[in-house]
Amino acid sequence: MSGSCAQLILWDRASAIVTRSFNMKKEPEILCEFIWQFAHMTEAQRGLDMTVKAASPAEEAVFRRSLKVHVMQQLPHLDEVLLEARLYEHYQRGAVSTIHMFSTDPADPTRIIVPFKLTISHPLISPLSPTGRSTRIYWGVQQDTCKVVFLKDTWCLDGQGTEEEGGVLQSLVQAGVRNVPGVIIHGHVPALEDWAEFSATAPMDHPVSYSQD
Repeated sequence: MSGSCAQLILWDRASAIVTRSFNMKKEPEILCEFIWQFAHMTEAQRGLDMTVKAASPAEEAVFRRSLKVHVMQQLPHLDEVLLEARLYEHYQRGAVSTIHMFSTDPADPTRIIVPFKLTISHPLISPLSPTGRSTRIYWGVQQDTCKVVFLKDTWCLDGQGTEEEGGVLQSLVQAGVRNVPGVIIHGHVPALEDWAEFSATAPMDHPVSYSQD
């Protein structure tokens, strides 16, 4: 906004689309129409990732306990004060999220499967630029096994012929290449309109391609 003039911007990390400048006094219907339309959009239509929810107190407790055990195994000589300091590099109280991790059925790629829930909190790495692939790195905890895993969250390249990073890693592991991390699950986040409706009908079994590396 600048005085009585305004522009609307649709922005994501790939681009920005800007409307022409309009006078809110002379053309108030433009802004009113936008506000009305936005108010009637679903959370998914507004861009909210419906696969991510706030963790429950029980899930947060599992997350904190599992991380603490993992840090103690890596750094067994830390005293309690230093242990808590290292723990809070990955955990922020009250800021824990649960992600429903998705895969597709190898026999039917159109069928989405939810193999497990992953809990995360404070990222190890966050993007510093408003553009780019928005890569974030987390320590995560599988809620069903309490296993600590490494999660990379990024906007994938979607060019023709581009290989998915997870697929490349799986190929390297299968080829016997050393010092390559195993892949538990990888893929694109599905566009879910209503998680509550989906979760009521989605199969919760483990996919054939699931592995515990």
